[in-house]
Amino acid sequence: MNDQNSTAFATDLTQIGSKFSALVSQLSDQDNSQNPMQIDKLNALLDSMVDSVREKHQKDNAATIRELLRKLKGGYKPNEADLGLLAEFMIGDAKYYVEANRGAFEEGIKRLSTYNFSFATSTHPQEIICKIKALKMSLRELQWYLAEKERVENFRRAMGDGVDMMESKYLEEIIEFKLKSENH
Repeated sequence: MNDQNSTAFATDLTQIGSKFSALVSQLSDQDNSQNPMQIDKLNALLDSMVDSVREKHQKDNAATIRELLRKLKGGYKPNEADLGLLAEFMIGDAKYYVEANRGAFEEGIKRLSTYNFSFATSTHPQEIICKIKALKMSLRELQWYLAEKERVENFRRAMGDGVDMMESKYLEEIIEFKLKSENH
């Protein structure tokens, strides 16, 4: 991608980031702190940022991926560099998420393994419910991590011994589907 497009992309992300910061500031105000719509707006902005980054990454790599797809259709057996490119294209977000959050996952597991359920003897049912809901939120975060880790491991396992002709056809279909679904 040329410098002008990269600058425009960076500007777009900066503008989204500024909107995000403004909304976070509004959340700290007592008047707005109880407004769940603010959180929805923050999530929408983050989704917009993810979409922008993903689209740029796909545009930057589309020609290379299409060339690799063309080669695969011709019977080409991908090398390590090709497999790295495919991993980046197909599971890059999961790979980076797992790498960046390994310590937080381990800490979360440690926290859960020593969780004190003494609150269960409380005479306040609402306190019990609140603590259980907080525990469930922690479990959802751990579940997300494990699902992303599984995506990475499945890809590595599938590509570990290289790609035979049968797998190559399947891989072609996945790449074609991914390219089509991301260019709608």
